[in-house]
Amino acid sequence: MSTMTVRYLNGDRFAIGVRDHMLTVDQPLADGGEDTAPTPTELLVASLASCVAFQARRYLSRHHLPTTGLTVTADYTLGSHPARVTDIRIDIQLPDAVPAQWLDALLAVTRHCAVHNTLADAPTVTVTLAGAPAPAASRSAQPMSGHTYRPVITGTGFAAALDAACWLASHETARPEGNHSMSYGACNPPLAYQALGVDRSLGLLLPCNIVVRAADDGTTVEILDPQIMVTVTDRPELKPVADEAARRLDAVLAALAP
Repeated sequence: MSTMTVRYLNGDRFAIGVRDHMLTVDQPLADGGEDTAPTPTELLVASLASCVAFQARRYLSRHHLPTTGLTVTADYTLGSHPARVTDIRIDIQLPDAVPAQWLDALLAVTRHCAVHNTLADAPTVTVTLAGAPAPAASRSAQPMSGHTYRPVITGTGFAAALDAACWLASHETARPEGNHSMSYGACNPPLAYQALGVDRSLGLLLPCNIVVRAADDGTTVEILDPQIMVTVTDRPELKPVADEAARRLDAVLAALAP
């Protein structure tokens, strides 16, 4: 796996280390940046355009066709909720001397460059905090057998809308009784309403899952830190909602602790 490192410079500027090369990104003046470099989104589109150009040049050279004047242009459209590139148009301008019988094959080759293949068949993207455990909060609780979690969750202001029992067996010979996990869909409608009032696209970030799973020393309860709503969206106005949700979820952990 190849590794790149992005380091903060100043303002909205970042330095990107790629092997022995250094790139920078910035934001336009209208968006609060200094416009000293392309944006990350522009680099994404430029990566596709340059990958197409590379494949076209290789194809032309392999068949001893002219490459002087080869030009690739890219236009893109930004969408919102969530922010993303919704449409990219790539135009290839070939040298005039390229015979027509080569065009279909060349176009087919350029449509299968590595960047195009990646966008067409999206990779798995994992974002983590360096050195931080995946669950933001976990605590040993009473053993599962004979213990009821729903009343504890509902008693702290959450609606336990769903109990999902999962047998986490990694292969056929695993003993399911040692891999028991319960996922509670815990929602506080007033807090969810406040958060969605700030950003309608926040639904996926709402800290709605409380996971209760078997552990070697009893039972572990895991809850996602509600502050993720603030850090991921960069919306400080969500902090009061996240703080209140954290207070209530801490009460759930405290009530379940032995």
